Amino acid sequence: MKSQTLISTMHLKNAKKLISDMNITGDYVIVNQCDVIKEQKTNNNSHLIIDTNERGLSKSRNMALKNCSADVALIADDDIEYVPEYKKTIEAGFKKYPKADVIAFYLDSDDEKNKKKKMKPGRIRRIKIFKLASWQLAIKKDSIEKNNIHFDEDFGSGSRYIMGEENILLSDIKRKGLKIYSYPVKIGTVREKRESTWFKKFDEEYFVSRGAGYYRISKVLYPFYVLQFAVRKRGMYGKDMSLRDAIRNMFKGAFEYRAIAKNGKIDFVVLWVDDTDKKWQEKRRKIAKENGIKIGDNSVARFRDWGLLKYWFRGVERFAPWVNNVYFVTEGHLPKWLNVNNPKLKIVKHEDFIPKEALPTFNTNTIELCLNNIKDLSEQFVLFNDDLFIIDRVRPRDFYKKGAPVNSMSLSPIYPGEDFYKTVFNNIKIINQHFDYGTFKKKNLWKILSWKQGKYLLWSVPGLFHKKFFGFANFHMPNSYKKSTLDEVWAKENSQLMTTIKTAFRDYDKNVSDWLFNYWQFAKGDFVQRSTNFGINTYINDKSVPKIIGEQKVKCICLNDLDNIVDVNRVQKEVSDSFEKILSKKSGFEV
Repeated sequence: MKSQTLISTMHLKNAKKLISDMNITGDYVIVNQCDVIKEQKTNNNSHLIIDTNERGLSKSRNMALKNCSADVALIADDDIEYVPEYKKTIEAGFKKYPKADVIAFYLDSDDEKNKKKKMKPGRIRRIKIFKLASWQLAIKKDSIEKNNIHFDEDFGSGSRYIMGEENILLSDIKRKGLKIYSYPVKIGTVREKRESTWFKKFDEEYFVSRGAGYYRISKVLYPFYVLQFAVRKRGMYGKDMSLRDAIRNMFKGAFEYRAIAKNGKIDFVVLWVDDTDKKWQEKRRKIAKENGIKIGDNSVARFRDWGLLKYWFRGVERFAPWVNNVYFVTEGHLPKWLNVNNPKLKIVKHEDFIPKEALPTFNTNTIELCLNNIKDLSEQFVLFNDDLFIIDRVRPRDFYKKGAPVNSMSLSPIYPGEDFYKTVFNNIKIINQHFDYGTFKKKNLWKILSWKQGKYLLWSVPGLFHKKFFGFANFHMPNSYKKSTLDEVWAKENSQLMTTIKTAFRDYDKNVSDWLFNYWQFAKGDFVQRSTNFGINTYINDKSVPKIIGEQKVKCICLNDLDNIVDVNRVQKEVSDSFEKILSKKSGFEV
């Protein structure tokens, strides 16, 4: 039986030294997470080094398993030193237990605190899998491939939840009816040469991750797992956290993951620009001059940064901890305080997803229309501008229900006035070209008459007597989208969308906006009504803003800017102070 050692490491500089230090005498696959992408193969894939720019321990493990060319995969970290006869021991284990799909071997440790107790030889029952580490495991590749089993990439160092990946893997193996055995013969020693890449202390992140892992393992038994760990391990974590807080945080993690499992993964996308960057300012002035842009289209208010972005991230972490990933979209600017190593944070530059012929751009429409090009963006994503803040607890069902986007829909005529409404008219024109208003009314009558519109219901009722789409109300709240909706609109209106994204600044006569995607979802009936009381749309200098934020009167607030604000410093201080009342604690998105 041929075995291959699968090693996960980061920023590896000398592969030969690593192989020597680990005392590896047979075949191996090394997955090196670094800043490049490259493969080095020798001996027909039996010696393979993969350099990848992806992050996350579970991703590394899965990549190694996928490229394993042997019958048995030995899971390894880069701080293990194997004994000379380790390969013979692995072979002996599978000879003794030929029906085994997974065998856990024994490894010693330099650190007395991290030493694993030897298990009794033989079959391992479900409750005992919590005592195993991934680097003890030798897995029959064919067994997990046939059953489509792999490491859950939501768990493990560098992932959303920092631990539990091996317990989840073994639980999935048990659930499929595969057999796990213990063969407690030493195959190596874990050399504790550095600090843990994931464990710092018993903090909130630790317990949230553990609770999420327990729910992932069992939707029924997770409360038992939470309580038994909290009580049994109190002496271990007691200096860092109270019993009550440990239990609360584990249940928080369980409920957070339950929401994700029920509603699917939901990403947040937020757009930001650093208006203080001198090169960016000069580029904007130059292109604005070349295009003859008027001050209204190139105004201070359109790009001004109020220094409130950290409260956006704090609001997300505190009030929407269930979010999958946060895609931070920027021309390339990054706030100095931003923690770029937060596993939920995905930094996306304009050049990463916007066609070259549309760059550089100072047109928000261009950015928003191309979001479906963002790599790995979930099917369900919520679009925020950096003036939209979450100020109270929100749940996944505030954005999606049974796969349908949750947005406020109210029929409303387009009023001639501001130039902006020319773009809105362009959106509605396209909707009338693709959808029948009569069919829309029949299929969505109760949504049109929904009490969740509040006073806006008075706009919707008269709309039932129209024969064509004449307009939708625009509430300037976070918009819930399906990535597939953007793909569909691009497929059917490519010419119009290309015309829009090629305009460096907003052109109200020629542009469409991302609201077209929302209207498209409405016209298809692919939406659930959201109460208009979900949020408030106001101006940042409105006197009511500090009270609305401080007393958390709504779940979300939009703070629109104005060119004619005189006392900017006073307004900024008042709004910042109100955010400090509810979001004073630093988030994990801050260094």
